[in-house]
Amino acid sequence: MNTFFTFLFLIFTFSAYSQENKLIINYQDNNTEEYQIDDIKELKIVDGYVAVEDFYFRSLYFILSVGNTRYIDYVFVPENASNQKIIWEVEKPEIASVNDSGLVRALKPGTTEIYGTSEELGRKLTFVLDVEGPTSVNLTKEDIKIYPNPTQNILNIDLNINNFEVIINDIEGKVLYSAYDSKSINISEFTPASYFLTLVINNKYFNFNFVKI
Repeated sequence: MNTFFTFLFLIFTFSAYSQENKLIINYQDNNTEEYQIDDIKELKIVDGYVAVEDFYFRSLYFILSVGNTRYIDYVFVPENASNQKIIWEVEKPEIASVNDSGLVRALKPGTTEIYGTSEELGRKLTFVLDVEGPTSVNLTKEDIKIYPNPTQNILNIDLNINNFEVIINDIEGKVLYSAYDSKSINISEFTPASYFLTLVINNKYFNFNFVKI
């Protein structure tokens, strides 16, 4: 297994030399470590590293409507800390998602906790998100177009709003596809047959049939 090393000048100084295909590191505190040269893929020395002392969220709660996005506002101390990576998790991923930058997207009504863990400190913080239903939309089935139908590879949904769920079932009712705000669906791997497509918009259901050829 290849090994990666990062040595921080501000934390300690060391001397290193090779002997019998080994890398021997003598630390300032008189500790010594040995590594096989063949196991080392990269040796990286970082000068000017700034350690993280603290991190926190500016707020611990906000409300979003379905389909909307917002960043979780967080702060590292000091502001120029070198490692500002946060590992994000969502308690209920069906209600919301969060990307590596802390951008939250509301998916369906409900409440969920979002966790952010500082990679360097290992400290986990908790943020609470309430997701409200989407804004009321005056929409009829005639306002929605599903095309082409029949289709072989791609099924398009012509709809002038966002914030909706798409569900595709086979004739036995099995769910084959489910997504949010998807207006172009690749069905190339579906077996040629008739299928049911349902759009869920503001808790209203719009049902369509289409044929895969």
